[in-house]
Amino acid sequence: MKTKPRPPRAKPRSTKATLKPAVAPVVDRINASILVVEDQAAIRKVVGRQLTAAGCDVAYAGNGVEALARLKEALPDFVISDVNMPKMDGFELLKRIRAQATTRGLPVILLTGRDETEDVVAGMGLGADDYLVKPFALRELMARVRARIERPPVPAASLGHDRPTERDQPEPCFISCVTIPPRGYLGRMPAQP
Repeated sequence: MKTKPRPPRAKPRSTKATLKPAVAPVVDRINASILVVEDQAAIRKVVGRQLTAAGCDVAYAGNGVEALARLKEALPDFVISDVNMPKMDGFELLKRIRAQATTRGLPVILLTGRDETEDVVAGMGLGADDYLVKPFALRELMARVRARIERPPVPAASLGHDRPTERDQPEPCFISCVTIPPRGYLGRMPAQP
């Protein structure tokens, strides 16, 4: 009795599971202090870990009231805030941040599950610098933070200095162009019969 040749054995698989890092790799460091305002501990922890891995100093608050107290203690470079929170929501927090002279220019990103156009418009209308809908990708949040930190806004006082005003503009000058047609076009008219 002949036996059939056996196919070659596949390489045994490793029994070790490959673990993905909980924090996405960071290419460039962000040197900034950031206040994360979020009532959900899990989201606060994940966002905080990502920011810390990027080189940020992170402070936390569980709602808008706590955030205002933190802002009185120390002024961060940036605020990332949830909208739906107990005691004081993110919209009210944003109003109060924009109402105070010391915090008026502080960049604020709103994180929320509210994805209706009206909610986005309301948040931006209150002065949010950005609006990110949950669930969001950590890479996207980090890109938005990096963009705001690396390209700070131009102070409003300096916006009009280099622009010419109407009185600086010269009077309009109208130049008429006369085109001379090629020879023969308007040359001699043929004799009329």
